[in-house]
Formats: sequence, C-alpha cells, structure tokens
Amino acid sequence: MDHREGAARAGGVSARDAIHGATALLMGGELRTVDDYQRRAAEIGRVPVTCPIALSVAMAAEAVLIRQSRKLALRSVRL
Repeated sequence: MDHREGAARAGGVSARDAIHGATALLMGGELRTVDDYQRRAAEIGRVPVTCPIALSVAMAAEAVLIRQSRKLALRSVRL
C-alpha cells in the first residue's frame, strides 16, 4: 500500500500530500493569519493545500521560521 492508498482508506489526504501542500503555502512568503493561508491555498488551487493538516503544518513551520529569524536578528545585534 502506498501513501495515496492509505489516505484513501483513511478518507483524507495523505501526510505526504499534506506536506507538499504546506510547502507550497510557505513558498509564497510570510503568512500571518489563517485567512492568509486560506487565500494562498485558493490561489494555488491544489486540493492537498486546502486540507486542515496542510494548513496546520504550514502555520507551525511559519512560526518556527519567524522564531528562528528573530533569534538570528538578536544575535547579530549583540555582536
């Protein structure tokens, strides 16, 4: 059974497709709100991007990226 068969049996989108969708969401730049994510998902028009798992993964990844960039900025100021 591949990832698509597993997702079909579970009645949803596979984790792999959700990750691809989340990556597509993040490629367009910084996103601040759920509305931003949903707007970007509609622009992309791919089914995996619109699933809640993809939105959750993208939002979590975005939060990590923002946190890391702030840490780097603080380090550069201290130097």
